[in-house]
Amino acid sequence: MKPSFIARIDLNSEQWLNETLFQNQSITSYIIPLNIEENGYIANIANLFPCNSPSALNYTFIFEFSFHRQPVPAAFNSLVLSIRPCIRNLALFSINSKPLFLIRTPVRNKSLLSRYRLKLLIKELWPEYSDPIFLTSPDLQAHADGVIENSITSIKCSEKSGKLDYDSYRYHSHFRPYPIGSYFIPACHALNHANCDFFTNYSPESYLDWIRVSLAWSYLFYYPSTLALVHIEDLEVHSQINTNQPWDFEKPKLQCKSFTVPIPDIGVGLSNVSNTALAIHVFYPESLPGILDLASPSKDVIDYLITTTADKVESVASCLENYNIPTYRIYVVQNHGRDVAPFVNVILPALVDYGYDNFIKVHTKKSLHRDDGSDWGSHLISSMVSEDSINYIRRVFSLKNDVGLLAPPGSIIPLTACLSMNVLWLAELLAEFNISPQWALQRNFVAGSMFAGRVDSLRHLIQKSPTLDSYEPEVGQVDATLAHAMERFLSLFVKHQGYDLDEVPGDTTSAPAFGYQDSRPVSDFSTTLDQKIVSLSSHNNRERLSFAYSSVAAFKKSSLGPH
Repeated sequence: MKPSFIARIDLNSEQWLNETLFQNQSITSYIIPLNIEENGYIANIANLFPCNSPSALNYTFIFEFSFHRQPVPAAFNSLVLSIRPCIRNLALFSINSKPLFLIRTPVRNKSLLSRYRLKLLIKELWPEYSDPIFLTSPDLQAHADGVIENSITSIKCSEKSGKLDYDSYRYHSHFRPYPIGSYFIPACHALNHANCDFFTNYSPESYLDWIRVSLAWSYLFYYPSTLALVHIEDLEVHSQINTNQPWDFEKPKLQCKSFTVPIPDIGVGLSNVSNTALAIHVFYPESLPGILDLASPSKDVIDYLITTTADKVESVASCLENYNIPTYRIYVVQNHGRDVAPFVNVILPALVDYGYDNFIKVHTKKSLHRDDGSDWGSHLISSMVSEDSINYIRRVFSLKNDVGLLAPPGSIIPLTACLSMNVLWLAELLAEFNISPQWALQRNFVAGSMFAGRVDSLRHLIQKSPTLDSYEPEVGQVDATLAHAMERFLSLFVKHQGYDLDEVPGDTTSAPAFGYQDSRPVSDFSTTLDQKIVSLSSHNNRERLSFAYSSVAAFKKSSLGPH
């Protein structure tokens, strides 16, 4: 992944005029705004002289043409003559060898967006390019090839204590609606000291997390290229935050193979393929009795398939004997690949070989990195293996042939939620199985890696799945491993096979938000920053209103460019 941080230049800023702007190591490309009058004259042309600086040669540039009135016929000739000396040495930012340009105009003047005339203009200025890409604001996306996002002034967010919640903007990137056009650049906005007065939950780390999530989304959106684009809306504050951390990451190496039917290390009783197979990965043997207590009332309709490590086999077998479990198989596996590798590489081939129609997959969960780890695990397990749940699961799979996976209540969330650390592995998995990343971005997955499933929906994975060596050694990772990516991929694979995801009935509030609950489509009570200003005026708070309008002006100057 090669991130491109794109920032708009304020042509009146000291950073630009004294060229210190080019010392920012994290920015890779700059947007140069050009305010074009109806006669073709560029209002801010006097401030373009740094374009000829030797330092500018280290960057690529995106030109933004802002039209506020219909140019006269001769305007484009004037524009070409005036701008050509300023831009001759600059490299253009390109996607697949196509240069990128931004077009701004008021919505009421959308007729100014004549692609034919704009292409003629580009051809005059840059004869070597014949197929430019035009991006515009979200409200004009139908008239361009794509959109560059404006986060602060256009995205609605929730309010807490009369202030806008910064986390709502960050969480929006977990639930970004899939764009209409072929190109999209997500935006991130850091807050300066004055504007922090409008927000709660802001911190530099929150801003950096927003960047990470947006990069991950962008990487999948443009895959198989290595592009990951982010629009930095406030360059000055961004420059003050320590963003010079490593953002470039190498693609991981994924190896896949087919898997044969394993031989259980311990087997008791005769399998009944009309039963539901209860697959349990036991890493915490002390948690197994709790699962067996829940499942015991259904022991006549379930067979147990259990994976565990060699040092825990005796404890697990003893527990099963104490509960008089009539049918079970125990497979000894390495402590590698969490619960996912044992399921895909061992349990799934066994399910296919035995001929089971459906299964329930759980594991002895103890998410130590989450404050609610125990409650989260309890919710997942009880939703899957209680007597009522098992009856419901068996009934659904017998009556609804289109359902591939059944998930605990509240655990089906967008693929993009908390995606940032898993995107590299996920992209490789999607490529290996010829699944479109753009298609995947619009799908959901089952969080928590516990679900019930139809064997046929996953059957083809035994023909090709990641080898055990592809999984990272276990060192207590909480994210960013192949196992975490596989947690998402299994749901995508099921959907790609033509099956649906659904949830068993239950209390969805027991599931943690993962940032998703706050990022769902906003209600009518949510506001944008502009709407917040209007609400302030209704309270006749003149002093605060004056400050507010100046703050919004600053936001718009950095986010939307000059008007």
